[in-house]
Amino acid sequence: MTSALDLEHLRTFTAIDEFGGFGRAADALALSQSTVSQHVRALEKVLRRPLVRKDGRRSVFTPAGGELLLEARRILAVHDTALGQLLRSPAPSAVLGVDDAVAAEVLGALRDGVGMRHPDRTVTFRIDRSRRLSDDVVAGAADLAVVLDPEGTSPGRRLGELPLSWYAAPAALVPEPSEGILPVVADTGAAGLTRRTMRLLVDHGHRPHVVAEASTRGGVTDAVRAGLGIAALSPGAGGLRRVPDLPDPGSVVVRLEGRPGADWDLAQTVADIVREIVTPSAPAVDVQHGVITGHRA
Repeated sequence: MTSALDLEHLRTFTAIDEFGGFGRAADALALSQSTVSQHVRALEKVLRRPLVRKDGRRSVFTPAGGELLLEARRILAVHDTALGQLLRSPAPSAVLGVDDAVAAEVLGALRDGVGMRHPDRTVTFRIDRSRRLSDDVVAGAADLAVVLDPEGTSPGRRLGELPLSWYAAPAALVPEPSEGILPVVADTGAAGLTRRTMRLLVDHGHRPHVVAEASTRGGVTDAVRAGLGIAALSPGAGGLRRVPDLPDPGSVVVRLEGRPGADWDLAQTVADIVREIVTPSAPAVDVQHGVITGHRA
């Protein structure tokens, strides 16, 4: 069988040098002096040469013992470093939800910012609609969620507002109030926003009619791009033209929700990044423990 050096024996051997003798090494390691001697003899048996010799009343290392000291310290250093790395508690993974209506604006910045400020943290992004993300936070399936709150009633920390505009396909004609029905693509995934914008059109004399429904921003955008109708969207709707002559749809509040026990350092990072994007001139948001936690009945 291949010979092997015992790590405990190597520690004892280096302690003899570090503390100045068998007796002091035994005291430092909480061992008996006979046990220290046994460890040395075991090393000598493996290496087949004497490691310590008597010099009067003192014990001194032989040339082979001096060589072993150097190698033992290197072996123990590598072992202890590797063990520390293997036993290090990894930062727990986190699930961060982002409403798909704002995902295009914030995902890249969140990836880069979280990676820079929390390099040991593993974050999984979940792109969905706000209602489902809020439910995930309450259920503990998501740690944090960046959600939209068109009616201003959602829990969580307000981060800012996302401006909305009316968009249509480049070649689409948008009728005046007196010219007929205004085709609208309804976002069923953000029912509160759809209700608000439909009321706005009616209040300004338009006759909106839902010609298509979609539960995701991508679906709404595709329907508008195909020329089916108009929709109130946040910036980033590629391939569409802004319709300036319709009543201003305003903005939608962006909030950060978090489950109890979420990582508040991570929450602060998310809040800082999203706030800077949606409302760059607003003061910084200070996320304190418990502040962003919300529960929907």
